[in-house]
Amino acid sequence: MFLKKLVINRNGKIIRDIPFIEKGLNLIVDSTPLRIMNSESGNNVGKTTFIRAIDFCLGSSGKDLYKDKETGNDNEEVKDFLFKENVVFELELITNDKKIIRLIRSFNSENDLFIDNEKYSDLKRYCFKLNELFFGIPSTQTKISFRTIIKKFVRSDQYSEANLLKVLSTFKNDNDYEAMYLYLFGFPEQDIISKRLNVSAEIKKLTSQLTKMKGKSNLPKLESRLTQIDKSIAEQENIIKTFNLPKTYDDLLEKLKDVKSESAELSSHIANIDLKLSLSYKSKQELTESKSKIDPNVIKGLYEEAKVLIPQIQKTFEEVLNFHNKMVYNKLNYVEKHIEKLLKDKNQKEKLIKPILQEQSRILSLLDNSGSFDDLIKVREELNELYTDRGKIVGQIETIKELLKSIDDNVDILDDLTEVFNTYLEALNENIQEIFNKYFKKYTFLTHGEQIYLLYNPESRKFEFDNIKGNVGDGYKKTDIIALDFAFINYFEELGINFPRFVVHDKMEIIHKNQIQKIFEIADNLNGQFIVSVLKERIMFLGQKYIEDHTILELSENDKFFRF
Repeated sequence: MFLKKLVINRNGKIIRDIPFIEKGLNLIVDSTPLRIMNSESGNNVGKTTFIRAIDFCLGSSGKDLYKDKETGNDNEEVKDFLFKENVVFELELITNDKKIIRLIRSFNSENDLFIDNEKYSDLKRYCFKLNELFFGIPSTQTKISFRTIIKKFVRSDQYSEANLLKVLSTFKNDNDYEAMYLYLFGFPEQDIISKRLNVSAEIKKLTSQLTKMKGKSNLPKLESRLTQIDKSIAEQENIIKTFNLPKTYDDLLEKLKDVKSESAELSSHIANIDLKLSLSYKSKQELTESKSKIDPNVIKGLYEEAKVLIPQIQKTFEEVLNFHNKMVYNKLNYVEKHIEKLLKDKNQKEKLIKPILQEQSRILSLLDNSGSFDDLIKVREELNELYTDRGKIVGQIETIKELLKSIDDNVDILDDLTEVFNTYLEALNENIQEIFNKYFKKYTFLTHGEQIYLLYNPESRKFEFDNIKGNVGDGYKKTDIIALDFAFINYFEELGINFPRFVVHDKMEIIHKNQIQKIFEIADNLNGQFIVSVLKERIMFLGQKYIEDHTILELSENDKFFRF
């Protein structure tokens, strides 16, 4: 799949019609002279906006088209233009079999979310369809989302621009990346990837619950306490048998036994609910503390230090903090709803047990009418307390055992999946070594004289790099990222994998001109598209004709992207 053209309409009138070069280098250049460029250097004319427009058509929220990353404030002029001028973005793509796919997005609900003239009710369903069209992932498989995987192809933000593999925010875990890259490398059993991801997440969740209960360490203690309580119950039952009861009380005692059994069962349920409530309250407290423990002033200081080390960092601390707080709020909301459900369940059980306990008291009262059953009542009260305690302990033991069993069952499932997974692993690793690394080593050597390898470690379940330098400059790392993306294009082509054959990049200015020249030479020979924005004066050493031949859009202070 290749990019064909991007069209932007304003109130029904075309303001941009940008065809892509079918294969090779596609330049978006800012021709503003460096001598008159202000401190924002190139951000004002819209070369980055072009990339974000592509990303908008591919399912982003579009907020980055009008919201400033540094301040978090809206550019009201751009926002009004997008929302009030009926601006429509149309992106056309062409598949390997020459089929045209047409995507339409806007900030006007009447014109938003179309794929091939079919309107989609929300962004979620729109992205489901894109996942199917671009990667063959059905909507029933939600673990590898379209917005997750497309970031590898359209590097439009600071995470995707600055990282080789981890193109998403730092909140994504290694399992998500493992699943995504196994899929991109063409692992044949996609269902296994999804199941491994689900089972791993379930094991992590169950283990966390067990840890909160201190389950493994508490189980022997609880079982020992249960044994002692059972002994005490047996002793109390034997004492009751020694009472010389008149025959008229036999029926009452039998009924008392039945009532006692009912109350003990309900007490066990209530105790189990109390245990779950305790865990939920603890989770709520931890979430609340995780939010309150963040000291904005301390983190702000670290952020300022980071800005000195990484000048191009654009994400504000406030945005990161707000994102964290929003996640905590969502988790808190879920926990609070769960607590509400548990309290409702407990209330229902307490309503059920109340008349049973009243009946129990009534029977004991009848037995005590003659005044000769004081000792019996005392023994019965002690016995009831023992049964209540027993119910609580049994509830805790059952919960711990259920968690342990669930963990063991899921570990067995994961082992079985891993066994099947390993049968395909040799062929997968051979493809990575013989095909992918053939290109990756070649491109990293051509650009900066180092041969970098990509490896999959089945034990750690991570994709790792070999022979890669640490603590290198941004330009050096950016070169490696581009080499990685180029290697994927060659990999898809050689194995006949029908994934996108385009990559979109920004910020080429941080790369040395010698490396830029090598990258562009490689791009010219790709059976794919390298779409990249750059300041024109930074690449003038390539020659005017070369630049003109590869430019699909030229912007300037007098001709900005949105033309207003």
